[in-house]
Parts: sequence; C-alpha cells; structure tokens
Amino acid sequence: MTYSSHYKSQGVTLIELMIVLIIIAVAFTVGMPGISTMNANTQADRLIEELRLDIAFARNQSVSVAQQIDMQPIGGNWSTGWQIIQNSDNTVLRERGSVASPVAENGTITSPDFTNINSVSFDRKGRAVNTGSFNVLVTGCSGDRSYTLNVNQIGQLVVSEAACP
Repeated sequence: MTYSSHYKSQGVTLIELMIVLIIIAVAFTVGMPGISTMNANTQADRLIEELRLDIAFARNQSVSVAQQIDMQPIGGNWSTGWQIIQNSDNTVLRERGSVASPVAENGTITSPDFTNINSVSFDRKGRAVNTGSFNVLVTGCSGDRSYTLNVNQIGQLVVSEAACP
C-alpha cells in the first residue's frame, strides 16, 4: 500500500515565522528614531504657529476694540500657556494651555523680554507697547526648527529659524 500526498502544506513553519518577526523588529528599530524626531518637529512647528497666531490675535483685537490688549504667561511660564486680556476690565479674551495641560509638554517657550510684569501689549492702534522676542525649542527636533519670534515696535511679528541643538 502506497500513500501519496496530494495535499499542499498549509500554514507557515516556525522558521518562516521567526524570519518575519526579525524583519519586523529590525524595521521597527530603524524607524522609531525617525518617528520621534518627526513628532518633535511637528510640536516645534505647532508651538511657534500657536504663539504667532495668538500674538496676531491680540494685536488685531487691540485695533478692533481700540483698547490696550495684553498677553501674559500663565503662572509666569510661557511653556505652560498664556492668556490674552483686555486691559480695561481684565476680561480674558483667549487662553491657551493651563498648569494641568501645558502648551509645551516636551519643549520650552521662553522670553527674556516678556513676563507677567512686562507682558506682550498692544495699544489701541496695534503698536507694541514694548518690543521683545520669544524662543521656542523642542527636545529631539532636527533641521531648522529652533525658532525665535520677534515683536517689533509697529506690532509686526518676525519669525527666524535656526538649527536644532
């Protein structure tokens, strides 16, 4: 009696499975640093854009209501967030971030010029009451993603880029 096998093998062998798992592990190991760098770059871009948009909002609001508008850091720390306040009655017009949920979780927003006492302020004509700059840096970024945002006397915002450290 002869037995003939007309059935094809179905499934995979243990060796084939091990090879596929090794290939996946290598691809994951090679790709992970790129993903974390991409996340850092995205956060740096987001932070500078949110800061720029909110300063522009404060300036536009000062012209719209013909009153001084201030932008102050929450808790004295720009990385935590900021509030845009109508100076005449201390009405909060916009708030971004909080102590519980900071704007810059993995990065820093600093300003040598703007503080709680010396806030970003625009007069009723949209001119900056004081000039200064902000620095935005996110750990792990690559390329030109270290940003400086300057606020000049006429209220214009100028963003410059530098290489990440």
